[in-house]
Amino acid sequence: MNRRHLLRQYPKMNGQIFTAFLRLLKQRYGRLVLLIDRAPWHTSTLVKAYVNENRSWLRVLYFPTNAPEMNPVEECWRQMKNDIVGSTFHPTFQQLKNNLTRYLRTKRYKHNPLKYLRH
Repeated sequence: MNRRHLLRQYPKMNGQIFTAFLRLLKQRYGRLVLLIDRAPWHTSTLVKAYVNENRSWLRVLYFPTNAPEMNPVEECWRQMKNDIVGSTFHPTFQQLKNNLTRYLRTKRYKHNPLKYLRH
């Protein structure tokens, strides 16, 4: 596993699980600037407290609301939808899930971060 790509899948997401993921990111990468959306698990009281307590290594910036063009994850979802969901028949839900997982683990998106920060 390389240090640039970290994928974890969870059956559900909440503030507690996201906080555990932040600990994993700390272990893997050290100091971070994390750009995230305002999903409920990203903005929970627990996560806000964790971020405030760990300002020495963690800086969180939020993408603007109602501006998907400024969130590179939206482009990743679009590509995955076109490549996997819309162009291939999946006889079972498990096969769809397996194909999505394989895609996420192997696809390397080439984004220009400045494109998202210029707006």
